[in-house]
Amino acid sequence: MKSSSVWLAAIAFLGVLALGYSALSLANQLKHNAVLLADRQSELAARILTTAITREARRSSAIASGPADEPGGITAVTAARIPAPG
Repeated sequence: MKSSSVWLAAIAFLGVLALGYSALSLANQLKHNAVLLADRQSELAARILTTAITREARRSSAIASGPADEPGGITAVTAARIPAPG
């Protein structure tokens, strides 16, 4: 009788160890996936920002290359970008 209760306790202990190991493994995998997702999102944000800055630089250089006093020229665009007071 005593032998079976020892075996039962040993099996229960091994089950708890296996469950703990599985929980730690899952936590590590979740952490790894979160790091990969954050890295992917930061790369995407950097790509979007780079594209926006490049487009703005091209647009600004195209505007700046035109005559300053014509409609839509650098003076008109600069004035349009300044917010109205109030």
